[in-house]
Amino acid sequence: MKRKTVVLLVFLILAIGNVSYADIGKDEAIDIAVDALEMHFDVHREDFIHNNLDAVFVIDTENYYGAPTDQPYWKIRFGWGQAYGVAISNEGDVIALQGPGTPYYPINSTIFDNCTPGTPNEKSASRQMVKDTALEALQLQEYDVTIDTMEVDIQLVDNEWYMWGEEPVWIVTLSSADEENWYVLMSNEGLVLDIASEGKLFDCSCFLH
Repeated sequence: MKRKTVVLLVFLILAIGNVSYADIGKDEAIDIAVDALEMHFDVHREDFIHNNLDAVFVIDTENYYGAPTDQPYWKIRFGWGQAYGVAISNEGDVIALQGPGTPYYPINSTIFDNCTPGTPNEKSASRQMVKDTALEALQLQEYDVTIDTMEVDIQLVDNEWYMWGEEPVWIVTLSSADEENWYVLMSNEGLVLDIASEGKLFDCSCFLH
């Protein structure tokens, strides 16, 4: 029994980072996380006030989103289960962030990063259906946009971020000289997954169950 206790204590010491004088504290890490989420997703600080918060300072040798494997970092999550998350270095630099329905995006990612041309298949929606559905989705959200004057660009792409890379997805760009761009992410079959404004990332890139 004593041997098991010693092994468990050693495991916990390795798994949990020790905060030193040079490391940012929990409150500062949370503020940085909220700022990052507000900057990169279509969300607002108020969205996280009443959310469940999980903030841990860890060393994680098996992470897959670019956090250091040999030094502690902050891992912040807002919400239950499928949640918003941010990985922050011990010095306060944002490493990666995720939406409730996405993998972790490396910091400074854009919507089209990692995209390669997709190949249509028998399940692919027609381009006309994709266009009509994207325009309708934007109108239903009642954004302050002038649909009739917008140019529409439609791309079928493969990307491991979207639908976990298991099928191609449609990204529809709606642009206008007088308004910011909008982006609609759709499944191969033409179902809307998410809408993002200019400079933001999709925070849902798959079907949530």
